[in-house]
Amino acid sequence: MYSPAVWKPARQLTIRYQQRLLKLSMRMDTDDFYAFQEIFVYRYYDHPLGQPATILDLGANCGYATLLLAARYPSARIASVEPHPANLAALRSNLQLNGVSAAIIAGAATRDDGPITLFVNQSQNHTKSLGHTLMPSGRTNPENAISVRGFSIPTLMSELGWDHIDVLKIDIEGYESILFADRPAWLGQVSRIIGEFHRAYGIEAVRSDLLPFGFTVFALPHRQMFLAVRG
Repeated sequence: MYSPAVWKPARQLTIRYQQRLLKLSMRMDTDDFYAFQEIFVYRYYDHPLGQPATILDLGANCGYATLLLAARYPSARIASVEPHPANLAALRSNLQLNGVSAAIIAGAATRDDGPITLFVNQSQNHTKSLGHTLMPSGRTNPENAISVRGFSIPTLMSELGWDHIDVLKIDIEGYESILFADRPAWLGQVSRIIGEFHRAYGIEAVRSDLLPFGFTVFALPHRQMFLAVRG
C-alpha cells in the first residue's frame, strides 16, 4: 500500500507517452505518486491546448506535468516555476533524466515581486501567504514557514523574453484566486489556461475573473480542474 508518511527510497520507472519513453524519479515519501496518477493515469492535462510556442508551468512540483507538456509539444519553449526546495531538486532531476531543457525558476508566481512566505506540509505540498495564511485555520506552524522569492507574471515574462504565454498551466494551492484578482492586464497576453482551482474559489469565480479578457471557461471532467480559452 502506498503511503507518503514513512520515508522510503526514491524509485525510478519508465512509461511510454506520445510515442516517447519517459523516465520518472518518484519520491515514495511524498505526494509524487498522486501527481503521477493525476497526470499520467487520469490525464488531467490531456485536453486541447492548440499548438503552443510558449508554456508556463506554475507549480511544477516534481516536474511530471512539464515532462508531459514537453512530450506533447516538443518545439515549445517551456518554463517551470516551483518554490519548494525539495520539489525543485526533484524537478531538476526529472528534467535531466529526460533531456528536457525547460527553464527552471526557483520561486513562486505571485501578484507582486518580492519575498513571500511558504507554509510547507509533510508531503511537500505548500501554501503561499502574503501577510496571511491560506491554510485552514489552526494548521499553520511557524516552524514550517520558509521565505522564497516571488515573481509577478510580467517579471517572469520579461526574464524569459516572452511577450505572450500560449499555455498557462496553474496548480498553486489556492493562490490562483489572488493571482487572478483585480483582473491583471497580463491576462490579455495569455491564450489558454489549464489547471486547478481550490477551496472557496470555484469555477464561477474563475469565470468572473477571466471573462473580461475574452476567456471561455470550461469545467473539466476532473476534480476542480478548468480550461480557459481566449478568443
